[in-house]
Amino acid sequence: MIEDIRDYAKIKSESVKRKVKIKHRSKVLPRQFKESDLVMQRAQMNTINNKFAPKWSRPYQIKEIVGNGTYHWRHRMEEPSLEHGMRQA
Repeated sequence: MIEDIRDYAKIKSESVKRKVKIKHRSKVLPRQFKESDLVMQRAQMNTINNKFAPKWSRPYQIKEIVGNGTYHWRHRMEEPSLEHGMRQA
């Protein structure tokens, strides 16, 4: 009896997870950047002091495409950095 309830709960949980995954993937827009594109980096949560603070930091320039959504980028006055998943400026 209790095993049947656990099995049903497990099946139901996996079904809900699958539906949430499908819903999320349908809303996510794939983005491909090229070298020299300008992108914005999401601001860190500890730098957001209030609800009117900017949610994106200054623009960065893509210097190199590493692969699988990972890029080397740099600000014009800074050293290159590595970031995964950015928003185009």
